[in-house]
Amino acid sequence: TGTLLKNKTIILAVTGCSPLGAAGGAAGGGAVGNALICGSDYDAANPHGNLAVKISEVGTAVPAANTSGVQFEHLSSELSALPPSVFIKNLESDGGTTFQAVAQNVPYKSILPAAPAAITGLTVASAVRLSGPGADAATPLPVLGTTIDVPNASTQAASVQAEAGAAYWATGSNYAYLIIGGPTGSYNPFPDGGYANNHATHLVVVKSTP
Repeated sequence: TGTLLKNKTIILAVTGCSPLGAAGGAAGGGAVGNALICGSDYDAANPHGNLAVKISEVGTAVPAANTSGVQFEHLSSELSALPPSVFIKNLESDGGTTFQAVAQNVPYKSILPAAPAAITGLTVASAVRLSGPGADAATPLPVLGTTIDVPNASTQAASVQAEAGAAYWATGSNYAYLIIGGPTGSYNPFPDGGYANNHATHLVVVKSTP
């Protein structure tokens, strides 16, 4: 019994921030923690703020034939009030676009769906579309005012998996996308590979092959 066992893929994520904030604290010239950047559960009276370790188990069920399993975990303290809906965006050979739903209204510190969604055609050319709460892939995010498409190539680079190339994306594997960072300050959403501004909102991905 236990959590860290064989044949499991576990995500350990540190969320929230200390009372002295994530930018070095007041003594270091940085910002003092607050609910805007630390999340809605921030408590300035707590000596640890709302620092916490979130333990999540990635789905390991074998995906259906010719599909990839996809989950989404919301780990952005700054966007804790925003439960986004998540779609996989694929470009078609005729120039069209298809959207496949992954999860709707994903709460902060939650990973959905419980069993990975079966997605067809997931490649390095695919993208994750984050939309406002609801089932419509075109619904703007209520905080950011627009839908956001995040290319798999950028997510792969941010996850330090660029060297794996296009073969990183394959049927028969599961992928858990994690949203981290936030829009505070000079907002640069989803910078190329996440390296331009590690504090900006971006995605990383964890791959699990059953």
